[in-house]
Amino acid sequence: MPLSSAETGNLVAALLTVNLFPLARAHALIPGFRAAGLLDPAVVAAMPQPAVIAAMEAAGYTRGGFLPIVSFRLYALLEAVAAGELDGLRAFVAAGDRAGFVATLGAIKGFGPATAGAAWELWAADRG
Repeated sequence: MPLSSAETGNLVAALLTVNLFPLARAHALIPGFRAAGLLDPAVVAAMPQPAVIAAMEAAGYTRGGFLPIVSFRLYALLEAVAAGELDGLRAFVAAGDRAGFVATLGAIKGFGPATAGAAWELWAADRG
């Protein structure tokens, strides 16, 4: 089953935490990202990078020099979402398998252990 908008939003929020950007602050930006189409793989794939950067800034992610880096990582993440590469994350959360979750995300550009750990926190919190 493909990832839901909420699950994708949690992954994007974690991706935004690069260089110590607070997770709660990143998560608060997700409604603006959703409204701008930045959680939709097809929408982002059709946008040139300057348009993605402008949309990220308009949604409140004003990180200066980090924007180009994070925008390219957003492309990679949403390509993986569209390809179904992350559909198995739900099973890792259900099993309490943080290591498997982090390892799967680690294959995506921009998801090191800290960023994948932030995603785990959001997914685990949503699971209740």
